[in-house]
Amino acid sequence: MLLALRRDARSIFFRSRGGTQVDLQLQLAITLYRLGHYGNACSIDAVADLFGVSVGAVVKSSRRVVKALVSLAPVHIRWSNAQRREHLSSYAASKFGFQGCIGATDGNTIPLAYQPALHS
Repeated sequence: MLLALRRDARSIFFRSRGGTQVDLQLQLAITLYRLGHYGNACSIDAVADLFGVSVGAVVKSSRRVVKALVSLAPVHIRWSNAQRREHLSSYAASKFGFQGCIGATDGNTIPLAYQPALHS
């Protein structure tokens, strides 16, 4: 991913008019940390303190990385075609009881406050 960002999103991360910018790896780490946390842990001030950068660097880094990911999405993210989505939906319904499901998280669980009434 880092190589794709360096190669394909060069204009976002490397300034043509000079000036310094936070290292690309640090910008990516800042953004991934913020995206992977919630509440006070991902507040701009807390992230700035954790990574030893300014509040502005956190904001700009996050914006740059998201902008770069959006620009790379058409090339690097492939959506399933209708036939594949139908297969995934049938599999999820027959195996797990989830109707209309074509994907799931990467193994992370989402705690629920209450047990679901259907498919508990």
